[in-house]
Amino acid sequence: MDYKKKYTKENRLKQQIKYNSLSGSKANMFQYCKNNGILHEETKFKVFQHLVRLNHTVYTEVEFKDKNRADIVSFDEKGNGYIFEIVNSESQESINNKLDKYDIDFELFFVYCNKPIEAQLII
Repeated sequence: MDYKKKYTKENRLKQQIKYNSLSGSKANMFQYCKNNGILHEETKFKVFQHLVRLNHTVYTEVEFKDKNRADIVSFDEKGNGYIFEIVNSESQESINNKLDKYDIDFELFFVYCNKPIEAQLII
């Protein structure tokens, strides 16, 4: 892997994220959000663990410069960016709205709380 290419791609994607969401101490550190339900946070933690095992650099509760917030953002070893939204009780309309709010350079995954994690995260 060409590391210069990886970091150029990853840095371009990171420019869309607020700096305080990417500070070094937050990489691969789980952030619990008490405003979410327990099932939502448990599912978010399972996704977090899975991505760390895949050698992704993982950030939780990421705030973008355009004020949007993602449950999880990760970067793989090639610099590709992924957004993971945990879905528990959202309406289909709410899910559809999320499709429009994120940059197309990130690959977006919806992870449903009532389904096995591994079956939903084929990266």
